[in-house]
Amino acid sequence: QLDGVAKAYYADGILRSESLYENGKLNGKVKEYRPNGQLHYEREYMDGEENGMAKEYAPEGYIIRTTEFVDGSQEGIVREYDEGGRLLRAFEASNGIPKGTIKEYYLTGNLKSESIVTDKQRGMGKLKEYYQTGELWREVNVKNEQRHGLFREFYKNGAVKTIGDYRNNERDGTFKTYFSSGQLKTEVVYEKGAKITFKTYDEQGFPVIE
Repeated sequence: QLDGVAKAYYADGILRSESLYENGKLNGKVKEYRPNGQLHYEREYMDGEENGMAKEYAPEGYIIRTTEFVDGSQEGIVREYDEGGRLLRAFEASNGIPKGTIKEYYLTGNLKSESIVTDKQRGMGKLKEYYQTGELWREVNVKNEQRHGLFREFYKNGAVKTIGDYRNNERDGTFKTYFSSGQLKTEVVYEKGAKITFKTYDEQGFPVIE
């Protein structure tokens, strides 16, 4: 049975992987390399099962993804990074499947969006998007990764800019837009994505005749 360091090579002799064994089981750090010799993955093992933090590296050498493992299963927070080490995306996984909230970030570090699972069995959730300055921009209910239900868009001051409903990723029913003052601006009726009627108002609330 294997004990100590085991190495594997590509056909041209370039190191492909190096692993540490103890009593025939992977125990310690495992490194995997690209055909050009650059480090691709780092993994941690205990008693033959992957445990701890796994790291994936870009060809340029920086970390692009970290994943937590427990007893061979992907459990915990997955984080994805850009070339500057800035966090781009983070989510919790269980048995390798994303759960809870998936968060994406601007390069500034501010939150860009949140995908929130509200009912996994029915594929229901909510998507929230934010301005780069941090204010809530848009939110919409989703079903099976499609817009389905209430949609709202906001001005930076928090006032509602647009409100309406989606059905199976199509606008359905009445969509209203507002001036930043709160005054109604447009009122559009949709049916399965098709525009049925359209009304426009000025900032004093009077209908605009076109």
